[in-house]
Amino acid sequence: MLDERAVQIGYVTEIYRFVDEFSPRRVTNALSSSASMGEKCGGVRKPAIFEHPLPQGEASVEYDISLQDIPEDRAVALIFDVGLRDGVKFDDPHSPFNGVRFALEINGERVFEEEVHECRWRSNLIDLSEFVGKEVKVRFITDCNGDGNANYDWALWGDPRIISITPSTQIKRFRSGLLLYEMEGGKLGYFEFSFPEGRPAEQVARQLVPQIEGECGGDVIQVCICSYLPEPALFGLNLSKAVVSPGENFEVRCFVENRGKAPIEPDHRLLVSLESLELRRDSRNRPIDRLDPGESLLLRWQVRGNPKETAVNAEVSLSAVIGGERISRRVARRVELERAVTKPPSRPPGELRTYNQANCLVLENRNLRALFVTDEEGFRYIEIYASGGETFYHVANLKPISSLIYRNREGETRELNLVPETFSIGGDLSSGSVTLSSKIMDEEGVLWRFEASFRLDERGRWLEADYSLSVDSPRSLLRFSGPTLYVGDGSFGSRKSFALFPGLEFLEDGEVSSSTRDADPPINLRLTPHPLKITIPLIAIEDNGYLVGLMWDQLQRWDGRNVTLSATFASPNWHENQDNHLISLFLPTVPDWVEENDRVAHKPYQISPERPIRFSCKILAEGGVGILDAVERWIEAYGLPDPQPQPRSDEEELLLCRHALMETVWDEGTGKSRHCVGWKPANTPGFATLLWLDYLASRDEEVRERVELIARNTIRDEGPGGLASTVNCHILKWEFPFYWGYLREGVQAARRQVYSLIQQQEPDGSWRFRPKDEKTRELGREGDAVLGICASRALTVLKFARITGDEKAVESGLKALRFMDGFKVPRGAQSWECPIYEPDILAAAYAVGAYVEGYRITGDEEMLRKAEYWARTGLPFLYLWSLPDRPGMLYASIPVFGTTFYTHSWFGVPVQWNGLVYAYYLQQLAKHNPSPIWKKVAEGITVSAMYQQWSEGDLKGTYPDGFYGFCTEGRGPHINPENILVNLFTLRGVDPDISTEIIRRKGGRIHINSPAEIEEVEFEDGLLKVKLNFVEDAPDHIALFNVDEPTIILADGGFIPEVSRIEGVKQGWIYDREEKAVYVRLYHRKPLIEVEFRWIEASGEKPTRPILSKGFISSLTGSMLRRSYKVLRDIGFRRFEGRKASALLSHSHRRPKGKDERGKRERRSRLRLITRRR
Repeated sequence: MLDERAVQIGYVTEIYRFVDEFSPRRVTNALSSSASMGEKCGGVRKPAIFEHPLPQGEASVEYDISLQDIPEDRAVALIFDVGLRDGVKFDDPHSPFNGVRFALEINGERVFEEEVHECRWRSNLIDLSEFVGKEVKVRFITDCNGDGNANYDWALWGDPRIISITPSTQIKRFRSGLLLYEMEGGKLGYFEFSFPEGRPAEQVARQLVPQIEGECGGDVIQVCICSYLPEPALFGLNLSKAVVSPGENFEVRCFVENRGKAPIEPDHRLLVSLESLELRRDSRNRPIDRLDPGESLLLRWQVRGNPKETAVNAEVSLSAVIGGERISRRVARRVELERAVTKPPSRPPGELRTYNQANCLVLENRNLRALFVTDEEGFRYIEIYASGGETFYHVANLKPISSLIYRNREGETRELNLVPETFSIGGDLSSGSVTLSSKIMDEEGVLWRFEASFRLDERGRWLEADYSLSVDSPRSLLRFSGPTLYVGDGSFGSRKSFALFPGLEFLEDGEVSSSTRDADPPINLRLTPHPLKITIPLIAIEDNGYLVGLMWDQLQRWDGRNVTLSATFASPNWHENQDNHLISLFLPTVPDWVEENDRVAHKPYQISPERPIRFSCKILAEGGVGILDAVERWIEAYGLPDPQPQPRSDEEELLLCRHALMETVWDEGTGKSRHCVGWKPANTPGFATLLWLDYLASRDEEVRERVELIARNTIRDEGPGGLASTVNCHILKWEFPFYWGYLREGVQAARRQVYSLIQQQEPDGSWRFRPKDEKTRELGREGDAVLGICASRALTVLKFARITGDEKAVESGLKALRFMDGFKVPRGAQSWECPIYEPDILAAAYAVGAYVEGYRITGDEEMLRKAEYWARTGLPFLYLWSLPDRPGMLYASIPVFGTTFYTHSWFGVPVQWNGLVYAYYLQQLAKHNPSPIWKKVAEGITVSAMYQQWSEGDLKGTYPDGFYGFCTEGRGPHINPENILVNLFTLRGVDPDISTEIIRRKGGRIHINSPAEIEEVEFEDGLLKVKLNFVEDAPDHIALFNVDEPTIILADGGFIPEVSRIEGVKQGWIYDREEKAVYVRLYHRKPLIEVEFRWIEASGEKPTRPILSKGFISSLTGSMLRRSYKVLRDIGFRRFEGRKASALLSHSHRRPKGKDERGKRERRSRLRLITRRR
């Protein structure tokens, strides 16, 4: 039993938190390293550093820390836990796990080393008392345990901290704190505790020591029970608006926060007071009785304006009794007041105008107005207005015009607000401009020259802004501000409808930027992100149809050498605690000079007379538009980029994909395919569909044999209905039976899949979040509905409804679309690992597909408009710019603006399979939408995936799940190329999907389906004629739904027999009375065949009505561009003399070149797939 004399008590203070101070610059030789406030190990979440070692060498995270200011009588220790991140597969046969070695070094001496083989936190304590008064270097080290195996080496350093202990005999009760202990044998450790109510030290020891001894397997010989202290702090002191005029009443705001780990309670006597200013109402003193750890409280004081004052000196103080001592804190801020502006008439002019009025310059057209406000010193700020049609509406203030922060020769930081004192007005009939400039001599005699030019075109919807800065002697620059917009300042305030920062944020209504809803700290912070996390260089805020934003070119060389600008975003403006939204640009850039999420450089940029700084941007202000129009404005300004040249020709790409399907993801032992390299194999008819198209083009017998093997094994294991399986596929769904056979069984299997989904559908048409297990339960509220969950299921149901006309599916799918009309932001399509509320490109993809399917069924143009809306929501996830040395970056797709399980960040990490699914449904939209943008974007996404694809080695033909290192490093799992191949086929006009035509009649719809292109349909008086264009010497399967049993079926006038089964015959048909469906197997001896279905005896010639031309048949094909089957063999696959068929695709039929054969050439094989490209 522990001797009572071995129990000491005191207060604990945290001196240094390693998680808070983590930076990627501290990391060496790690496969991956990050810091998070919420890593889970053994189901217990805590702040941690993640350090995944490489297969060779030691990974290291290094810190330099000063302990010089700590009193020598204090005990100082480094405490931490070690463990493995939850999710390690200890029994994975393909990626065996062998443990991780953890080590800790202090000033080069190894003071801790341990191997870890389990997901359980293990606490440790290192005595640092000998280092008090010194500088120390701390290295956190991991390695793969010595044999080059880094599988699942998900090493976590749990909440490492340096603490100091202050002995005290005055503490009577302990509510939260640390129990530090020493075991027999000398091992030191700690136990963190928290109780609902305070307890005496003896009770704490009696409760916790046995638990520690049980876990550690030894006796505790000494403990120190340390109480945490509350830590009240003040921050965010500011006025509620960026622009306040003399005499105007205003609000002072300040946060008080408890940064300690113990609650603030009444006996701490915490009081916060506003000093000196005259209040309109309320008390200046605010007592605070309770504040939990980490909790903050916003305090507001309503202040009476004084017309005689030109500045506000706000000061807030805090006092409290903490640890038996009275403490005080004080913050102060001086805010310059601005002269009120005399505003011109609110009605927009009919022409471009630039003029001087009272104390401002005016630059305006019918869409936008800028007021350049001046006082005795110069131009202070700019008011931005957008036209709502009949009137201008104040939407933002730009303040100051610019500012700079520099370091003088003594190393001291200095700040200057740049207030231009001179101006010039220029322009012509098509554009007007205002140029502001100033010269400032600093305290060391260096002359700074600044100029800002603003230009507005006659019908422009944005201001062109050009900023420049130069010096006559070298200077250490820490910050040069471009436009700083306070959106909503003095008008709609912190309210918004939407906000967009592509690659990072897509907010609606009251959502807050940099929120921890979808990402744990510090991942959540997106105040000033790394420029390579920004997919489209723009930031925009929309409130009720008024749009304000900044747009810029990331590749402009602002000093003649360096590219990318730093951007700041806070919505609402939590960063400055104001009632507006903050968006701004500045230099130098993250991360070379500025730490991510800082606004001042940590490493000065050396500006010199030889290298002035110049950059440009566009200030967007427009009424009557929405948030997605910001992306369109960016494209108008900078252009939609052309896709990169393909890294290989179409033919080479197809051969690469063939290798992946037949070798890389094929499991020879089971005769099955894998979704990813090393994953469990399964029968995959979707891959057989792609290989069958390959065979029809190449006539390569090895490919045909593989297709037959997949079909045979699937039927053996799962029955004929298994050929409709969607396993291992992201896009393909039910196509293979239409190409191969067993069509009726395939349709029945698809119906079972769809009816199962319908059974899970809610009465309102939605599908809801239903977590599978405890791990996914934390990803959202059970029962919530988000777009991605609904749209993915609606797409499946509606595709089946389009093919079959099944009324139950039609009703379910259309009800789902009506429910989906309520969503505005794409979220929640990846609920197996991602928080369901984070914006998600896959949700946009499924919504596009679902609404296009709805249009195909109904012909309702409104559904096409909604499909286009969701297509537009996907664009912010795509990189529309790239660095020259990263061709795979252009059109690479960020999967979500968030994380996996809150700790694995996807900011700046493309997941191209997500984008490829989006690309495919863009192509479906493009068949019905005249805009060329969608096909171009789809091609760009596909080409990016081709750059990410492995062209050699064991991974050949696959592509990585994640494209890390800002598009420089592919990491597994490594995915089969289905998505690439489906998109490439479709881009070249051979969509593997099923072609569908729908005839509307009084008795309902007839749905006609085939893998062939349905070129023409005629239906009248019991006679249906269908012209099909497909590959010669190949089978074709047709399915008609909602029809009576036909009397006779003819193909090019030849009789097609009714049979008991269509499998095993060259041609034949069957009728399913229960489904009211006709299933036909044809054989294309030539590409174009006319098939007749007769339900009456036809005598003589009757005129038939070409329904397609009259609009009675919806052109609702899944392969509208299938006429490019004719390009498959001719151009993409040619016979190469002397080459093996297994090595190269070959052309199986020679085409006549005579003049009389031209017409035939136009109608020959529709399966000459891919245009040869380089």
